[in-house]
Amino acid sequence: HVNPYNGNVYITDAYNYTVTGDVLCFNPQGELQFRLNDVGINPNTVVFSDKTSLSEVNTGEPDVPSAFAGKVWEYTPAPGQFINTVTSAYKEGFTAGQVLAYADEQIKKRSLLTLGGFGGNITLGFDHTVKNIAGAYDFKIYGNVYEGSSEPGIVLVSKDVNNNGLPDDEWYELAGSEYRSDKVIQEYEITYYRPVPLLANVRWIDNQGREGSIPRNSFHKENSYYPLWMDDKITFRGTLLPNN
Repeated sequence: HVNPYNGNVYITDAYNYTVTGDVLCFNPQGELQFRLNDVGINPNTVVFSDKTSLSEVNTGEPDVPSAFAGKVWEYTPAPGQFINTVTSAYKEGFTAGQVLAYADEQIKKRSLLTLGGFGGNITLGFDHTVKNIAGAYDFKIYGNVYEGSSEPGIVLVSKDVNNNGLPDDEWYELAGSEYRSDKVIQEYEITYYRPVPLLANVRWIDNQGREGSIPRNSFHKENSYYPLWMDDKITFRGTLLPNN
Protein backbone atom coordinates (compact mmCIF):
# COMPACT_ATOMS: atom_id res chain seq x y z
CA HIS A 1 0.00 0.00 0.00
CA VAL A 2 1.24 3.50 -0.86
CA ASN A 3 0.12 6.53 1.12
CA PRO A 4 -1.10 8.97 -1.57
CA TYR A 5 -0.39 11.96 0.68
CA ASN A 6 3.30 11.44 1.47
CA GLY A 7 4.43 8.49 -0.65
CA ASN A 8 5.21 6.22 2.29
CA VAL A 9 4.95 2.51 1.53
CA TYR A 10 3.24 0.07 3.93
CA ILE A 11 3.80 -3.67 3.74
CA THR A 12 2.97 -6.64 5.95
CA ASP A 13 5.00 -9.77 6.59
CA ALA A 14 1.88 -11.92 7.02
CA TYR A 15 1.99 -14.37 4.15
CA ASN A 16 -1.51 -15.87 4.47
CA TYR A 17 -4.78 -15.49 6.34
CA THR A 18 -3.78 -17.64 9.32
CA VAL A 19 -0.69 -15.88 10.66
CA THR A 20 -0.38 -12.68 12.66
CA GLY A 21 1.64 -10.07 10.83
CA ASP A 22 3.52 -6.84 11.45
CA VAL A 23 3.02 -3.68 9.41
CA LEU A 24 6.18 -1.87 8.26
CA CYS A 25 6.32 1.70 6.95
CA PHE A 26 9.06 2.88 4.56
CA ASN A 27 9.57 6.39 3.19
CA PRO A 28 9.95 6.95 -0.59
CA GLN A 29 13.72 6.54 -0.18
CA GLY A 30 13.25 3.02 1.20
CA GLU A 31 14.16 3.86 4.79
CA LEU A 32 12.20 2.10 7.55
CA GLN A 33 10.10 4.64 9.45
CA PHE A 34 8.36 2.41 11.99
CA ARG A 35 7.01 -1.08 12.59
CA LEU A 36 3.68 -2.05 14.20
CA ASN A 37 4.03 -5.50 15.76
CA ASP A 38 1.31 -8.19 15.69
CA VAL A 39 -1.49 -5.94 14.47
CA GLY A 40 -3.66 -8.80 13.29
CA ILE A 41 -4.20 -11.73 10.99
CA ASN A 42 -2.91 -10.73 7.54
CA PRO A 43 -3.51 -6.98 8.02
CA ASN A 44 -3.98 -6.24 4.34
CA THR A 45 -6.20 -3.17 4.66
CA VAL A 46 -4.69 0.25 5.38
CA VAL A 47 -6.72 3.47 5.57
CA PHE A 48 -4.98 6.80 4.87
CA SER A 49 -6.08 10.31 5.80
CA ASP A 50 -4.72 13.75 4.92
CA LYS A 51 -3.47 15.47 8.11
CA THR A 52 -1.48 18.28 6.47
CA SER A 53 -3.90 20.86 7.85
CA LEU A 54 -3.07 19.84 11.44
CA SER A 55 -0.22 21.23 13.49
CA GLU A 56 1.21 17.84 14.41
CA VAL A 57 4.80 17.13 13.42
CA ASN A 58 5.57 13.68 12.05
CA THR A 59 8.58 12.43 13.98
CA GLY A 60 8.73 9.18 12.03
CA GLU A 61 7.93 7.16 15.16
CA PRO A 62 4.20 7.61 15.81
CA ASP A 63 2.60 6.66 19.11
CA VAL A 64 -0.07 4.21 18.05
CA PRO A 65 -1.81 2.78 21.12
CA SER A 66 -3.67 -0.46 20.69
CA ALA A 67 -7.45 -0.49 20.99
CA PHE A 68 -7.20 -3.77 22.90
CA ALA A 69 -5.51 -4.88 26.09
CA GLY A 70 -2.24 -6.51 25.08
CA LYS A 71 -0.73 -7.93 28.26
CA VAL A 72 -1.86 -10.65 30.68
CA TRP A 73 -0.31 -10.09 34.10
CA GLU A 74 -2.26 -12.75 35.98
CA TYR A 75 -4.73 -15.44 34.92
CA THR A 76 -6.45 -17.65 37.48
CA PRO A 77 -9.67 -19.20 36.20
CA ALA A 78 -12.03 -21.04 38.53
CA PRO A 79 -13.43 -24.49 37.65
CA GLY A 80 -15.84 -24.61 34.72
CA GLN A 81 -16.79 -26.39 31.50
CA PHE A 82 -14.08 -24.74 29.36
CA ILE A 83 -11.22 -25.43 31.75
CA ASN A 84 -8.25 -27.47 30.45
CA THR A 85 -8.98 -26.41 26.87
CA VAL A 86 -7.46 -23.75 24.63
CA THR A 87 -10.13 -21.38 25.97
CA SER A 88 -8.38 -21.57 29.34
CA ALA A 89 -4.92 -21.28 27.70
CA TYR A 90 -4.17 -24.90 28.58
CA LYS A 91 -2.45 -27.72 26.75
CA GLU A 92 -1.72 -31.13 28.25
CA GLY A 93 1.05 -30.98 30.81
CA PHE A 94 1.16 -27.18 31.04
CA THR A 95 2.44 -25.57 34.22
CA ALA A 96 1.01 -22.35 35.68
CA GLY A 97 3.79 -20.39 34.00
CA GLN A 98 3.04 -21.93 30.61
CA VAL A 99 -0.67 -21.22 31.02
CA LEU A 100 0.08 -17.56 31.76
CA ALA A 101 2.38 -17.27 28.75
CA TYR A 102 -0.19 -18.90 26.46
CA ALA A 103 -2.95 -16.65 27.85
CA ASP A 104 -0.77 -13.67 26.95
CA GLU A 105 -0.40 -15.01 23.40
CA GLN A 106 -4.16 -15.55 23.11
CA ILE A 107 -4.97 -12.01 24.24
CA LYS A 108 -2.52 -10.58 21.71
CA LYS A 109 -4.46 -12.53 19.05
CA ARG A 110 -7.70 -11.03 20.44
CA SER A 111 -9.02 -14.41 21.53
CA LEU A 112 -11.41 -14.84 24.45
CA LEU A 113 -10.45 -16.60 27.68
CA THR A 114 -12.78 -18.30 30.14
CA LEU A 115 -12.89 -17.26 33.79
CA GLY A 116 -14.87 -20.32 34.91
CA GLY A 117 -17.02 -20.13 38.03
CA PHE A 118 -17.04 -17.58 40.83
CA GLY A 119 -13.65 -16.10 41.59
CA GLY A 120 -12.00 -16.74 38.24
CA ASN A 121 -10.03 -13.64 37.33
CA ILE A 122 -7.63 -12.10 34.86
CA THR A 123 -5.42 -9.02 35.13
CA LEU A 124 -4.91 -7.22 31.82
CA GLY A 125 -2.65 -4.35 30.83
CA PHE A 126 -2.88 -1.67 28.14
CA ASP A 127 0.02 0.00 26.38
CA HIS A 128 -1.47 3.41 27.19
CA THR A 129 -3.61 5.17 29.78
CA VAL A 130 -7.33 4.59 29.30
CA LYS A 131 -8.83 8.05 29.69
CA ASN A 132 -11.89 8.64 31.84
CA ILE A 133 -14.16 10.70 29.58
CA ALA A 134 -17.31 12.01 31.25
CA GLY A 135 -20.51 10.78 29.62
CA ALA A 136 -18.70 8.32 27.35
CA TYR A 137 -17.78 4.64 27.42
CA ASP A 138 -14.09 4.40 28.25
CA PHE A 139 -13.67 0.68 27.51
CA LYS A 140 -15.73 -2.46 27.04
CA ILE A 141 -15.39 -6.10 28.01
CA TYR A 142 -16.51 -8.84 25.64
CA GLY A 143 -18.52 -11.77 27.02
CA ASN A 144 -21.83 -13.56 26.75
CA VAL A 145 -24.56 -11.21 25.57
CA TYR A 146 -27.32 -13.75 25.20
CA GLU A 147 -30.54 -13.55 27.21
CA GLY A 148 -30.34 -15.97 30.11
CA SER A 149 -26.59 -16.48 29.64
CA SER A 150 -25.15 -13.17 30.78
CA GLU A 151 -22.32 -13.60 33.26
CA PRO A 152 -21.64 -10.29 35.02
CA GLY A 153 -18.45 -9.85 36.95
CA ILE A 154 -16.61 -7.42 39.17
CA VAL A 155 -14.28 -5.02 37.36
CA LEU A 156 -11.40 -3.16 39.01
CA VAL A 157 -9.09 -0.60 37.46
CA SER A 158 -5.68 0.73 38.43
CA LYS A 159 -3.28 3.41 37.22
CA ASP A 160 0.48 2.95 37.07
CA VAL A 161 1.11 5.76 39.54
CA ASN A 162 4.63 4.68 40.47
CA ASN A 163 5.57 4.29 36.79
CA ASN A 164 7.23 0.90 37.21
CA GLY A 165 5.09 -0.81 34.58
CA LEU A 166 3.68 -3.34 37.05
CA PRO A 167 0.09 -3.80 38.34
CA ASP A 168 1.12 -3.08 41.94
CA ASP A 169 -0.68 0.22 42.54
CA GLU A 170 -4.02 0.71 44.28
CA TRP A 171 -7.05 -0.87 42.60
CA TYR A 172 -10.57 0.60 42.49
CA GLU A 173 -13.77 -1.38 42.01
CA LEU A 174 -16.15 0.08 39.43
CA ALA A 175 -19.69 0.56 40.72
CA GLY A 176 -21.97 -1.63 38.61
CA SER A 177 -25.76 -1.81 38.61
CA GLU A 178 -25.83 -3.91 41.80
CA TYR A 179 -23.02 -2.13 43.64
CA ARG A 180 -25.29 -0.79 46.38
CA SER A 181 -27.73 -3.71 46.44
CA ASP A 182 -28.37 -5.25 49.85
CA LYS A 183 -28.26 -8.64 48.11
CA VAL A 184 -24.54 -8.31 47.38
CA ILE A 185 -22.27 -10.35 49.68
CA GLN A 186 -18.99 -8.62 50.48
CA GLU A 187 -15.90 -10.59 51.49
CA TYR A 188 -17.37 -13.77 50.02
CA GLU A 189 -15.09 -16.81 50.00
CA ILE A 190 -15.38 -20.10 48.15
CA THR A 191 -13.09 -23.15 47.99
CA TYR A 192 -13.05 -25.69 45.15
CA TYR A 193 -11.64 -29.21 45.46
CA ARG A 194 -9.95 -31.33 42.81
CA PRO A 195 -12.41 -34.14 41.96
CA VAL A 196 -11.63 -37.85 42.13
CA PRO A 197 -11.91 -39.10 39.47
CA LEU A 198 -10.97 -36.03 37.46
CA LEU A 199 -14.07 -36.28 35.26
CA ALA A 200 -16.40 -35.99 38.26
CA ASN A 201 -18.29 -32.87 39.38
CA VAL A 202 -16.21 -30.22 41.16
CA ARG A 203 -17.17 -29.87 44.83
CA TRP A 204 -17.15 -26.49 46.60
CA ILE A 205 -17.88 -24.96 50.01
CA ASP A 206 -18.21 -21.27 50.95
CA ASN A 207 -18.04 -19.08 54.03
CA GLN A 208 -21.83 -18.76 54.12
CA GLY A 209 -22.25 -22.33 55.33
CA ARG A 210 -23.23 -23.63 51.92
CA GLU A 211 -21.78 -26.34 49.71
CA GLY A 212 -22.43 -27.73 46.27
CA SER A 213 -20.75 -28.72 43.03
CA ILE A 214 -20.13 -27.55 39.50
CA PRO A 215 -21.94 -30.22 37.49
CA ARG A 216 -20.69 -31.63 34.24
CA ASN A 217 -22.82 -31.24 31.12
CA SER A 218 -23.40 -33.10 27.88
CA PHE A 219 -21.50 -30.57 25.77
CA HIS A 220 -18.04 -30.92 27.34
CA LYS A 221 -17.38 -34.53 28.30
CA GLU A 222 -13.67 -35.04 27.59
CA ASN A 223 -12.02 -32.49 29.88
CA SER A 224 -11.85 -32.16 33.64
CA TYR A 225 -13.59 -29.02 34.87
CA TYR A 226 -10.90 -28.45 37.51
CA PRO A 227 -7.72 -26.55 36.48
CA LEU A 228 -5.13 -29.34 36.35
CA TRP A 229 -2.16 -26.96 36.77
CA MET A 230 -3.43 -25.77 40.17
CA ASP A 231 -3.25 -27.22 43.70
CA ASP A 232 -5.75 -29.80 44.98
CA LYS A 233 -7.90 -27.02 46.43
CA ILE A 234 -8.18 -23.38 45.45
CA THR A 235 -9.85 -20.54 47.33
CA PHE A 236 -11.21 -17.32 45.87
CA ARG A 237 -12.34 -14.21 47.75
CA GLY A 238 -14.36 -11.29 46.46
CA THR A 239 -17.76 -9.70 46.03
CA LEU A 240 -20.64 -12.06 45.23
CA LEU A 241 -23.34 -10.56 43.02
CA PRO A 242 -26.98 -11.71 43.35
CA ASN A 243 -28.31 -14.27 40.90
CA ASN A 244 -29.82 -12.98 37.65
